[in-house]
Amino acid sequence: MAKSFIDKFNEYTNGKFNYLKLSSVDVVVSRKTVTVNMIYPDGKQKEVSAETEAIKSAVERALNTAAEVSLKLTLSHFDKNFFMRGFREFLKSYPAVVSTVGEEDIDINDSSDAPSITLKLQKHVYDYCIEKKFVKDIETYLDLCYCEKIAVNLVVSDEAEDDDDFDDEELPVLELENGSERSIRPQNVDELIGAIIYDKAMYIEDAVTPKERAVICGKITRFDELSRRPKEGETVARKFYKMTLEDFTGSIDCLYFPNKYTQDKITLLQTGKEIVVRGSIQKDERAESGAVFFARDISYCTLPTEFTVNRIKRKVDEHYKTVFPKPCVITAQPTLFDFTDKKEITKSLLGRSYVVFDIETTGLNPRDDMIIEIGGVKIVDGVFTETFSTFIDPKIPIPERITELTGITDRDVVGAPLNDDVIIDFYKFTEGCILVGQNLQFDLSFVAIKGRHLNIYFDNDKMDTLYLARKIFPGLKKYKLGYLCSYLGVSLDHAHRALDDAMATAEVFVKILEKMDSNG
Repeated sequence: MAKSFIDKFNEYTNGKFNYLKLSSVDVVVSRKTVTVNMIYPDGKQKEVSAETEAIKSAVERALNTAAEVSLKLTLSHFDKNFFMRGFREFLKSYPAVVSTVGEEDIDINDSSDAPSITLKLQKHVYDYCIEKKFVKDIETYLDLCYCEKIAVNLVVSDEAEDDDDFDDEELPVLELENGSERSIRPQNVDELIGAIIYDKAMYIEDAVTPKERAVICGKITRFDELSRRPKEGETVARKFYKMTLEDFTGSIDCLYFPNKYTQDKITLLQTGKEIVVRGSIQKDERAESGAVFFARDISYCTLPTEFTVNRIKRKVDEHYKTVFPKPCVITAQPTLFDFTDKKEITKSLLGRSYVVFDIETTGLNPRDDMIIEIGGVKIVDGVFTETFSTFIDPKIPIPERITELTGITDRDVVGAPLNDDVIIDFYKFTEGCILVGQNLQFDLSFVAIKGRHLNIYFDNDKMDTLYLARKIFPGLKKYKLGYLCSYLGVSLDHAHRALDDAMATAEVFVKILEKMDSNG
């Protein structure tokens, strides 16, 4: 249609206005109106202004329609700000691209001699764009928007280049849980202070210091107006603002120092508002996160709904490196192939693998206290197959009350493996197994927090013998491990030692499953 219209238009005008380009045609059927949008190059302003009526007359003849025709003539001027506003909308038609391209990934040369744009793309996105002939689509879009001939270049971003100073064999093998993207794309971005922010935002938990240019987003959970001492020559204290910003991964304190032009705007913010912020990250030992964000540009936004954090996960190591499981030998335990034992394996154990575990710690706070012993037993198809047991050196003195409770002394743990080495091997030990414990949440909270900074997540299915016992044996006076062992006839010789408690919990667990299966 565009070529046919332009050919007719140039025919009726004898090519006088062949520099005009058709950008778009807007038709409103209900009102019987047609708006023709045409663009013209720089240097033709006077001519277009003088010949507007002649141009419109030729447009009406070329369209040959009974609808009311209006004409909109726009100067084609390629500049960075105008281009970015339209190009962001254009990219929304390409979800595989828009989620990985921020303002920092677009280099624009808006010189009149050789205008060009260069898009820096991640390798897999670059390959996708080449396959889909993305450049041709961009060129078509630019041809409709500008009279200038604009070159388009795609390049592979060098952000992920390897550092030759590192030995790959010494680094843990890590992978992203759901692909290669680890960022948040704010929605419904609206300008507040400074340049509007179209960039994708980093996870707050990835906020490393120092970082001179960063973008984060989140909900304001605290907003305070503060003041600092007047500088020399000032008569009043200058106001500044401190807000705590929280995304799906963590929180960070943000500081903003307004000027006379932004003072009123910053006061529009309040607790509960969702914003995206651009600025720098600096170390601050006084802050809970150890860092503070200095905001320069602030835009309103809404956080994406149903957002799933894309975690960095450690791949399971092929071999144990510090703690090696040992075969578990228990006399008279039922097996699938011992036909002299008439006891059947309960159906809840068949086809499943469990790791029943217990820990001893320096205290009750999983963030501040340390694990000093961990013990576990693996059950496969009803058979107790392996045990995992070790002391852990907490690098802090063991409180006297813990020694009295467990019998574990500083001498026992000095020289023992460190937490990071043990957690990695315990993670391998539990791979593919259902985690079981007595009051499981306590033990799990410790291993979860101690593993998180190693990119280890215990996402296994879980079962708690405390919860199961309350459900299967209602009316008992107590549900502590010692009482359950006494009630079910399970031996517990060394309470408050990790492997002994784990073994006793495992036997209690098997008896609970037997009772559940017998009840149907």
